[in-house]
Amino acid sequence: MKKWIFPIFLFLFSFASGSEAQERTTLETCFITMPDALLPQLDVNARKDLLDLHKAGQAGSIKGRMGNITLERLDEKTLLLSLSEKSTVQIALLPAKPSPVVAVVQTVKMPAADSRIDFYDTRWAACDAAALFTPPRPEDFFAGSRQEKADAVQSLPLLPVEYRISGDTLYVEQHLQDFLPEDAYKQIVSHLNTAPLVYRWNGRRFVK
Repeated sequence: MKKWIFPIFLFLFSFASGSEAQERTTLETCFITMPDALLPQLDVNARKDLLDLHKAGQAGSIKGRMGNITLERLDEKTLLLSLSEKSTVQIALLPAKPSPVVAVVQTVKMPAADSRIDFYDTRWAACDAAALFTPPRPEDFFAGSRQEKADAVQSLPLLPVEYRISGDTLYVEQHLQDFLPEDAYKQIVSHLNTAPLVYRWNGRRFVK
């Protein structure tokens, strides 16, 4: 009987330690420990200053390495930084086992908003993005027959899309109206889905 006690103790200890580590992980901690390579505009001391200003109820804006940076929004799950008038970074903490997943959305408006999304563990090691999210195809933003969708997509030089995370929901929105000339946009708008695509985090990945 005694030979089972030690393995069971190790299992319970590992489970408790994993749960405790998950509870200790906060969005603020992830923001502070974020590698400089992912956020070169803002060193670790500047990030701490932004958080302190936010907690004090003051305007969360400081001078970064490349201009003023503003902490636009911060809650338990998401943080939004405005790096400039045309650039933002959103960090989201997604619940998962054995530890949370950190999603980083970088968006540039030139002038249409266009985003990329990457995923990391809480130690900032890159995760397999394909295992966590399947990006929409251009056809997903159009209605009509398969041929009508294909024709509409073929006419596009590029399809700028914006990613936004709110809680456990990812919204993906096309911004062709800000990208195409007015005449070109009018030719496709009747087949265009203007509502964002919606994905839900299920604890393992984003799904429609």
